[in-house]
Amino acid sequence: MQRGDVLGLRVLAELRAEAAHCQDDGWIFEGVDGALTVGPNFVHRAGNELFWKSNKHIPQWAAEHIDLILPNSANDFSRVGISVDM
Repeated sequence: MQRGDVLGLRVLAELRAEAAHCQDDGWIFEGVDGALTVGPNFVHRAGNELFWKSNKHIPQWAAEHIDLILPNSANDFSRVGISVDM
């Protein structure tokens, strides 16, 4: 990673075309000492994308249309809930 790069890459163990994509909000960063660290949106990303959307026990339609809302920088770390696409 280069300094200032805020792209995160999510790759699921299951090989699907939609399983890897770039995020523009970044949640893993390289520090000045070269060590990787997680950003403030890590809990939201890990819960929503890595746990909820890739959980094999969740029906595919639910994973595609329901999002977990966890504290993150977009909601000023002030909300918890779900979002449903109709």
